[in-house]
Amino acid sequence: MDPTPQTPGEWIATLLGTGGVIALGWQRLRRMWSADGVATAQHEAQTDVVQLMRDELARMAEQNSKLAAFVNNLQLRVAELNDQNSVLQRTVASLREEVAQLHAQGKASV
Repeated sequence: MDPTPQTPGEWIATLLGTGGVIALGWQRLRRMWSADGVATAQHEAQTDVVQLMRDELARMAEQNSKLAAFVNNLQLRVAELNDQNSVLQRTVASLREEVAQLHAQGKASV
């Protein structure tokens, strides 16, 4: 049997069959390209999210450094104020003793 179509009906059947195969192949290629496009878009979106997270981490690290310096300065200031407070408390205690001595001297002289 000769595989080459001989009659117009065979030619039409061959063309329709070939067209169907081409159409199915084309649909499969479109699906693959579409799936690749979706995968590429998903990959790009994930890459964008990762980059945003890196940028945010860098920003937060910078802010953390600034906050650490600010907290360090506050701790130094608190230590200075505690020292001043101690000096003032000793001064107040000394003045109270002096006032008590003066009251005692004043009562003794009356």
